[in-house]
Amino acid sequence: MSERNTILRSIHDLSLATWLGGDLMGAVGLNGAVAQAKDPTERLRLSSVGWGRWTPVAAAAITLNAASGLGLVLGNKSRLAVQQEARWNTVAKASLSAVAAGLSIYRGQLAKKIGRMSHEGAPGVTEPGPTTSPELARAQRHLKIYQWLTPALLGAIVVLGSQQGEQQRAVAGLLGHRLNLLGTGAAGAAVSQALKHPGVTAKAGMTAGMKAGATAAKHPGAVVKPLVTAAQHPGATMQAAKIL
Repeated sequence: MSERNTILRSIHDLSLATWLGGDLMGAVGLNGAVAQAKDPTERLRLSSVGWGRWTPVAAAAITLNAASGLGLVLGNKSRLAVQQEARWNTVAKASLSAVAAGLSIYRGQLAKKIGRMSHEGAPGVTEPGPTTSPELARAQRHLKIYQWLTPALLGAIVVLGSQQGEQQRAVAGLLGHRLNLLGTGAAGAAVSQALKHPGVTAKAGMTAGMKAGATAAKHPGAVVKPLVTAAQHPGATMQAAKIL
């Protein structure tokens, strides 16, 4: 699998955007628009039809989001194995996605139920009237809550996805792990230590640089001579570099 996972990431992000955007459109646009219908029974019926037409698209988006998310987990299992924060982020995203999917299914069932009882009519899709039956009123109150709760959870997932992108910058643990797997010994340990403690490494580098500078000032010939030799024999210098 490609290290970049571009296709999987695109599917994952686009499916989440579709899911979130459609749910917001239903809560803001659809329910808000049909509430303006003059016939109270049409308000509930049209809302149910609208949510019904959106349901297959939402189901496809949820399925693609889950499948691509699983693919990304498998594609990044090495990084997840060494980065605890990334693991917790992935678990949180998966949990919120599962809850949001369940709420989307329940919201669809509520919309169907309201559609079956649309003959009663109501002031609004989520606002029961004085003559509304207890069953319809309960379905409307639940829809009023869950139509906003699902987008809120999806918004939290977007934030966690952004955090995952930031976490990928912190590759010290992963790089050190891979260096050790490659058997680089002291060199791998040194690089891993440098990535984990950049401040200490920078201070050590500055100290070494100052000592080297002082040595060069006292013994310029020792510094110039290797440079002259490298210029006179570039082939030998390149061969030595390859060996190193």
